[in-house]
Amino acid sequence: MFELRPYQTEALNLIRGEYAKKNKKVLLHLATGAGKTVIFCQILKGSYTKGKKAIMVVRGRKLVDQASQRLDREGVPHGVMMAGHKKYDPTQSIQVCSIDTLISRDLRPEADLIVVDEAHLAISGGYKRFIELYPEAYILAVTATPYVDQSLRHLADVVVSPISVKELIDQKYLAPPKYFTHSVPDLKGVKTSNSKDGRDYVQRQLEAVMDVPKIMGDIATTWMEKAQGRPTLAFCVSVSHSQSLCSHLQKLGIRAAHVDASSSDKERQAYISMLENGELDILCNCGILCVGVDIPAVSAIILARPTKSKNLHIQQMGRGTRNLAGKNDFLVLDHAGNVLKHKFLTTEHEIDLDEKAKAKKVSVDFVKQCSVCFGVFESNETECPYCGNTEQTKIRSIKTVDGELKEIKPEDLDPVAQFITRMKAIQKERGYKKGWVYFKLVEKFGEETANKYMPKRFVPSWISGRA
Repeated sequence: MFELRPYQTEALNLIRGEYAKKNKKVLLHLATGAGKTVIFCQILKGSYTKGKKAIMVVRGRKLVDQASQRLDREGVPHGVMMAGHKKYDPTQSIQVCSIDTLISRDLRPEADLIVVDEAHLAISGGYKRFIELYPEAYILAVTATPYVDQSLRHLADVVVSPISVKELIDQKYLAPPKYFTHSVPDLKGVKTSNSKDGRDYVQRQLEAVMDVPKIMGDIATTWMEKAQGRPTLAFCVSVSHSQSLCSHLQKLGIRAAHVDASSSDKERQAYISMLENGELDILCNCGILCVGVDIPAVSAIILARPTKSKNLHIQQMGRGTRNLAGKNDFLVLDHAGNVLKHKFLTTEHEIDLDEKAKAKKVSVDFVKQCSVCFGVFESNETECPYCGNTEQTKIRSIKTVDGELKEIKPEDLDPVAQFITRMKAIQKERGYKKGWVYFKLVEKFGEETANKYMPKRFVPSWISGRA
């Protein structure tokens, strides 16, 4: 029997408490990696025990299969209502259903309870009309990202949020993120358009900005310096952009692979296994590894897709939060400016069930950037939490990418040489003594490496004399 965590028990009690008060439509808001599955499986198991009928509604075959497997693990008997599925059994009182199958075949299975997983995706007209067919049913909508630009009243009247992301991190249930950004893309002139997930940048125009050697070179150098040795997911603008980035990384000797919606489940799983086993460095993708993907080994995220969607931003970063033995944190390498637009993973956002979200201009005063390691952190911090530097610059000083083409060669990717170049620039700008660069090098890479890389004229005389 799976032992519930304290906040999961609290979530169950809160949900059941709302039902007892005749609040039939409840939204469970819980972070990626916090165990939403365990909670709704317990609710479904209770429904089964009481002899009630329930359906779990998701979108897409992959999520249907995942939901069925999770119910199997929790020992909940069920059938699957989707064409050609091996677990098709309409006699079961619990059914996992594809919303597309239900709508296209005009099916209406009996249900005293409806569980909607990934509820932020359940905002289409068809989804709403289907829910309206069950005015007496209890509803449990579940998501880590309820920030949509449409009303969620068809799914929920109350929100249950038993624990925040910060509390989950502080209590060691989730891995803490570290944020780094060297530059942000210039998106002037990139238009927005409507999509099934809300308004976002026009893909072709965004691809023209991001799929250039300058940005791909920056991604490669940053990863080599910050995240080499960490299993990494890269989120790209389009299939073409993902393929281009993958090819660029491979030419530099980085073990990269690409997957998209046309990749078979077997191929996709093979690459994920390689990433987990240390046989692959970076797995590039466009849109398919954001939701319903559980890869605890991932300890670095490359954001190469600017987005106006707060949900997408949080879902992408959420792929790194799951804990694993030996994993102390995960890195967010932001080449899209998304952290500046949508803030940190631990930022608490208001959940609005009623009105469409209005576009707001977000101030960048809430963050600082370290002038040494380029880490991004809360503006109230007096020193960089990543390297200890006490001299920071405001995030607005980060330059936008101008798209100039520059060839990046493998020999240019030496992280020590890159670090020395940056430190020399800072030393010159601020008028520090030359020995400052040496000491910064010792702090980051150790004395042996510092002595190897630094010319004697840059090493303080009392150290070079000792050597």
